[in-house]
Amino acid sequence: MNTKNMNKGAYFAVTFFLGFLGVHKFIDGKTGMGILYLLTCGLFGIGWLIDSIKALIMLFKNDTPAAPAAPAAPQGNATYSKIVGVTFPCSKNSAINRQDVIAQLRAGDRLYPELYTYEGKPAIMLLNAQGLDAGNLSADLAADLYDKPLGVAVSEVTGGGELSYGCNIIITY
Repeated sequence: MNTKNMNKGAYFAVTFFLGFLGVHKFIDGKTGMGILYLLTCGLFGIGWLIDSIKALIMLFKNDTPAAPAAPAAPQGNATYSKIVGVTFPCSKNSAINRQDVIAQLRAGDRLYPELYTYEGKPAIMLLNAQGLDAGNLSADLAADLYDKPLGVAVSEVTGGGELSYGCNIIITY
């Protein structure tokens, strides 16, 4: 069961009154943790207490997301696009996933284009400030913009949580 579909008050009550048996962990779909809580009385009461406090905080937390800021209107020659290839490992460090790089990006962050060729065709990789790649421009867009000086900024990071991260960008040239 997904707790996002469950009333916050009911989730708090289940966590507070039955959390030492791990019922809230089973509801969250964390069967292994549920069994552990069941066998240890909520991790000897400590895990149950922490989870009860978290559920109480969640009960009073406002979940209404702030309206996303509209991206600034591009100046001069500009286009909106998205980064592609976001589910692959970083080319610069294969121990890091591009999803982790994108998760750290925020609207307005600058990305740095790096030109290269892929299978004999122009390609443009987008790097964060630490030099890790978040993904690429689409092949068609890279072919159109390959020989132009580019400015790239994040307009919106999409997805997240259980979803894959994506990234919308503004490209000026």
